[in-house]
Amino acid sequence: MKKIWVLAVIALMYGCGSIAVFTDFDEDLDFSNYRSFAYLKSEVDAAEISDLDKRRILRSIDSLLLQKGLQKSETPDLLIGFGASSEKDVQVNQNQNWWGPGWGWGWGWWGPGWGGNQTSVQTRTVGNLTLRMYDARTQKLVWLGKGRGALPLKNAKRTERIHAFVTQLIQNFPPSGE
Repeated sequence: MKKIWVLAVIALMYGCGSIAVFTDFDEDLDFSNYRSFAYLKSEVDAAEISDLDKRRILRSIDSLLLQKGLQKSETPDLLIGFGASSEKDVQVNQNQNWWGPGWGWGWGWWGPGWGGNQTSVQTRTVGNLTLRMYDARTQKLVWLGKGRGALPLKNAKRTERIHAFVTQLIQNFPPSGE
């Protein structure tokens, strides 16, 4: 019974699609000195996604950084920018289905059989999100996060998925230096 639950969880994870995440940061910095943030408008405006998705990303960043104790400010310690894009990912699967013994025992050299090929093509939208944090005083990049994963087309699920992207990207911010 335990194996069935494990398989069900694995199937659910693959069905929802995972988000691949990479983060990097300046190891010489003490991130506890950063207490406020604002957005780098030029980067947000340049992101090649809809304004609706931009607002979803901004709301998620706001919510998560406020939970971590940072405050939005006109004179921030951190400037936040992001780049985002989406693309179509096409997967082609080809299966060969055969039944019967084929060569060998049976009627002469051939036995009874059935065969066929099945090809399926699936298209999904894959989103890429790159989140950058700059020291507002020095203008140097201090933290970088990149995420990639499937995006649903339906609004409610898209909002949840974008929030999951941002959550996974900044879950380890501020970095612990490990």
